[in-house]
Amino acid sequence: MGSLSIQIIGIVNLVIQMLLLNTAARMDHLPQRIVDMIKKDINGINGRQTQWTADFNYFLYMKKDYILPRVGSNTPPSKLATINEPKVSLEKGKVNKDKPIPESFDARKNWPHCAKVIGNVYDQSYCESNWAVAPAAAFSSRYCIASYENDNQKTFMLSAEDLMTCCDNCKDGGKNSDSCHGGYVDEAWTFINQYGLVTGGIYGSQDSCKPYSIAPCPSSPFGECSEERPRGCQTKCTNHQYSINDYRSDKIYGEKPYYLDNHEDVQRDIMTYGPLTASFRFSDDFPYYKKGIFTHVYGSLEKRYHTAVLIGWGKENGIDYWLAINTWNSSWGEDGTVRIDRTHNNCQFGFFMASVPKVN
Repeated sequence: MGSLSIQIIGIVNLVIQMLLLNTAARMDHLPQRIVDMIKKDINGINGRQTQWTADFNYFLYMKKDYILPRVGSNTPPSKLATINEPKVSLEKGKVNKDKPIPESFDARKNWPHCAKVIGNVYDQSYCESNWAVAPAAAFSSRYCIASYENDNQKTFMLSAEDLMTCCDNCKDGGKNSDSCHGGYVDEAWTFINQYGLVTGGIYGSQDSCKPYSIAPCPSSPFGECSEERPRGCQTKCTNHQYSINDYRSDKIYGEKPYYLDNHEDVQRDIMTYGPLTASFRFSDDFPYYKKGIFTHVYGSLEKRYHTAVLIGWGKENGIDYWLAINTWNSSWGEDGTVRIDRTHNNCQFGFFMASVPKVN
């Protein structure tokens, strides 16, 4: 064996040892009762089924109250009934209902020129903002796809921050409430239609008007999430290094939003326009998801909802699943994504919503 091979093996072993020590350090950092609770939950989940694997996710090492603030979409069915007539885009004849639906579909692969935008994994941090982050991410993907098809491709992200701070009807507590205390996904899509979104991006990005202002939760053993909150609605670019720096001219709008409740309509809509948002009830076992096809098997369902970006579907070992991007950064789940069982809808996975971008 050559010296280079020996060096590579030594490096690999060192990395493995560091990872093991890192996990041990995280466990030692927690009170024993929390360690015991996490281990009990993981063993309870993995002992009940083999369809998906529960494991330690980075924010489980942090304070318990960092977990629930990472959900927060208020999406009761009665609220959805007022958003619009369903299937607006299908009624316009832009989706071929006779078009065959493949067994698997991944928007990142179907539109490789927009793969970076579609596959971007946000970190909403210590903030109940997935009601804004997920629609902004889905609409960014749709705009990239639509602009490419109109020979004027745009690969920038649109601003969740603009939606969080300026959509008064979205916020759970109304106009003067904290945008990190939950919100309504249907109102978010309505805001995109009526007021549009400026360009945005992840925390620290310099190539947009209003990037996300809350730092990601660290994945270090002793890290804590930032408890900063966005400033109120600002009708100007908060990033002074952005070349355009004109808030109103930077706006991108969507057509009237719509919701879908038929799985085949959802699939054809994604195949035509790209990702959309899906909301579901938050369960105690969801934060532990590491890989596989998730279905709720342990603990209780919360009254609150969580919203993710639906980018496709597939089938594995005879189980049909949805493929979604979560908003808890790429350290969580399968590189930030989750596969959710679509045959056993025990988290009420649904409330599919979207808007078609207006492209000049």
